[in-house]
Amino acid sequence: MNLKPLVDPSLLAAAVAYGVLLRIAGAAGLLGVMLGIIVTFALWRYAYQVLRAAAHGRAAPETVSDFNGVPVVLHFVLFSLLAILLGTTPLLRAWPAADAARWLALVAVLAAFPASAALLGITNSIAAAVNPARIWAVISTLGSRYLTLLGTWVALAIVIGATEALLGRGSGVLALLGVLVSTWGFLAVFALIGGAIRERAADFDLPGEPEIKAERQAADRDRERQKALDRAYASIRSGLLAEGYATIKTLAATEHDSLEIYQWLFNQLLTWEDHTHALALGSRFVARLLADGHEHNALELADQCRRVSTEFALPTETARELAAYARGVGRQRLAADLESRADSASRRS
Repeated sequence: MNLKPLVDPSLLAAAVAYGVLLRIAGAAGLLGVMLGIIVTFALWRYAYQVLRAAAHGRAAPETVSDFNGVPVVLHFVLFSLLAILLGTTPLLRAWPAADAARWLALVAVLAAFPASAALLGITNSIAAAVNPARIWAVISTLGSRYLTLLGTWVALAIVIGATEALLGRGSGVLALLGVLVSTWGFLAVFALIGGAIRERAADFDLPGEPEIKAERQAADRDRERQKALDRAYASIRSGLLAEGYATIKTLAATEHDSLEIYQWLFNQLLTWEDHTHALALGSRFVARLLADGHEHNALELADQCRRVSTEFALPTETARELAAYARGVGRQRLAADLESRADSASRRS
C-alpha cells in the first residue's frame, strides 16, 4: 500500500484550511451552521478530486476544480443515510437475528464504500458508483489489495478516533488540532483509495489516462531536449562552436532528424540573443521541408527568417525552387526577394 499520498503537501494544506473553517463554523453557533454545511460539502467534493488525482499518479489539487458536485452530494447523502440507518435503527426487533443482519449489512455497506467512491471519483457518475456489479468488479480486480486498503482504512480510523477522544475534550489549540487530524484523516481515506487504483491502473480504464501519460512523456522529452540544448549553449558561449553544434546535431539525430525536432530547435534557438544559430538551422530546415514536399511550410519559414534578419541566406538551388513556388502561389514580392538571394549566393560561390 502506497502511503505517500498521505503526506502530500497539497493534501496537508487543504486539511489545515478545511479544518480551520470547520472549527470556526463549530464555534460560531447558529450562524456557523450554514458555513459548516458549505464547508462540509466542499470538503467532500475536494476529497473525490484527491482520489482522482491519486488514481492518475498526480499530486492532490490545490483548489476545487470543475468536478461535478451533484453526484458527490448524492453519494454523500446515500452512504451517510445508509450508515446512520443501519447503525442506529434496530430493525424487526421481534426477529432474533434482526440485529445481526443489520450489523452485517452495515459492514457490507462500509466495505463497499471504497470501491463505490473509486467509481465515482473516476467516472463522476452516481449510476456507476451504486451499481453492485461495477462495485464488485473493482473489488475483485484489486483482490488482496482491497483487503489491505480496508485494513489500512480501519487502522487510520482507530488512530483518528483515539486522537479525537484525547483532544476532543479540550479547547482552543487542542480542539483545533483534533479537527485538523480528523479532516486530514478524511482526505487520507480518499487518497488511499486512489492510490490503490493507481497500483492496478493497467486493469482500469481511467478516463484521460492516455492523455495524461502522453503529456507526462512530452514533458520528460522536453526536459531532456532542454538539458542537451543548454549544454550546447554553454559550449557556444565559451567559444567552443564545434562542440556546441555537435551537441545540437546529436540531439536531432536521437530523434531521427524529424521535422518536429527541427521545429523545436528552431523555436528555442530564436530565443537566444544571437539569432545567427537559429538562422543557420532555419536554412537547413527550409531545405528539409522542401525535400519532404512541404512547400508551403518551407515558404513560411523562409519568410519568417528573412524578417528576423536581412542577412538570412539559402542555398542557391533551394532559394530558386522556393522562389518558383512563391511565384506560383501569387507571392510575387517574396519570390523576387528569394531570387535576389539566390543570385547573391550564386555570385558568392
